[in-house]
Amino acid sequence: MRIRASIRQRIGSVLNRVPAPFLVFLGGGTGTLCRVYTPGGVLVANLLGSFTLGLLTVVWNAYARRDGEDRIHSFRLLFGAGMMGGYTTYSSIAAVVAQTIFLPYTVHSGYMVLAVLVLLVGGLVAAAAGMLMGRFVGSRLVPASDVEEGC
Repeated sequence: MRIRASIRQRIGSVLNRVPAPFLVFLGGGTGTLCRVYTPGGVLVANLLGSFTLGLLTVVWNAYARRDGEDRIHSFRLLFGAGMMGGYTTYSSIAAVVAQTIFLPYTVHSGYMVLAVLVLLVGGLVAAAAGMLMGRFVGSRLVPASDVEEGC
């Protein structure tokens, strides 16, 4: 356990020296590249990304309570805003809706309603499931006694 904390602290200290916009840029490029190779396209990427970001949010909050927000801020920028922001894509939802409104002959309106419902509602359900899983994972990675000592 001590070794993992030491590695995490070293990585965090290196990331804290990198400018915030560059962290988001690196994470966004990596996330976009991952999305290109995700089987199932936009739907799978958005649902998986929502789940992952929900999970990471809860785990990061546990670490932030224990170690302080400044210790994990770079991880949030690199993996949250950057990688998960690049992996998931709001633009495809917007494009489907716009295409249905402005070019109704190209996309069936039933498809648009289904796509928006699945992506939005499915994304909310996936994020909630990720947050529930994050509570479980966070309790294992950051025991409650460690969090209480840090407050």
